[in-house]
Order: sequence, then structure tokens, then C-alpha cells
Amino acid sequence: MPLEETQFPPDKNYTVDELFIVIEEMNQEIIKLGGKRDERKWLEGALRRRTQELSERMKELECLRNLLRLSLKLENPFERGAEEMIKIIKNAWQYPEAACVRIKYDDYEAKSLNYFNGGAKQIEPIMVNGKRRGEIEVGYMSKKPYVWQGPFFKEEAQLLRAISLLLSLLIIRNEQSRPH
Repeated sequence: MPLEETQFPPDKNYTVDELFIVIEEMNQEIIKLGGKRDERKWLEGALRRRTQELSERMKELECLRNLLRLSLKLENPFERGAEEMIKIIKNAWQYPEAACVRIKYDDYEAKSLNYFNGGAKQIEPIMVNGKRRGEIEVGYMSKKPYVWQGPFFKEEAQLLRAISLLLSLLIIRNEQSRPH
């Protein structure tokens, strides 16, 4: 397929398998082009961008996997695993070194040591049985380039929703296991 006909919409949500197919197609195009320098540079840049996107999606999946593991390992991850939860969540964002996290529900609050109440942030409510019981917040301590919603990827907003849902389920589990 000629390069002009090869379209990879940047706003499409690719699955991991689709990203691998895109990368392979781009590799094949690079091989076919041989000496066509400008097109080759474009393809190499596109390949780097897609590889970076794949890496970000892998970090997000790893975050959910690690949070699930922690929640299965500990009876109450909020009391014993708060620091670990914060670390796992921070590492899933594009700039983990600049990310700060806060989890709050009822009278409980945990936050990263570098928590900064300012700058760009994403907030997702923690809903339990239809009631807002708290929120999870991820922000950056310093200015970062605009991506989708400020410096955040659309997929990071989706990840934050998934984490919020997981935290809601953990709260329900903890409340059901408490002696009445």
C-alpha cells in the first residue's frame, strides 16, 4: 500500500494488538522505501510516536494489574498499602517524577510526599452505592506540554476512572468485612 494511502488516525484508541500491527506495517514501509529519505524520516518519527504510545498504554495496564494484586494481598489496602498504591498510580502517568497523587474518602486521606494542591490535575469521584464518598486526584507539580486535557492523555482520564471504580469496590469490600 503506498504511503499516501496509509492512514493512522492519531485520535483512534488502538488496542495493544493493533499498535503492534501498525508498528509492523510501518517497519515494512521503511524497508520498501529504502533510499527515500524524507518519507523514511517521517515513518521513523511515526514509529517512535506509536512506540511511545504503546509504552504509555503498557504502564497503564501495569498500574491496574499492580493495584489489583495489592488489593488481593492486603485485607485493607487503604490502611497498610496506601504508600504503595500512591507509588503505583504515580508511575502510570506520563511524567511520574512530576506527578502527585491524593486519595480521599470519608475521614481517610493519603497523598504522595510531593503532593501539591495547584497546577494541572485530574480528579475523579469515588462513588459508593450512588453516593460520593471521596475522590482520587492526580496532578503535576510543574507545567507540562498540552496533550488532550491539559498535560493529560485521554487514556489517563480513563485510567483514573478505572482506579476510582476499583477504590469504590475496595471500600465496599472493607465495609462488608467489618464486624457489625
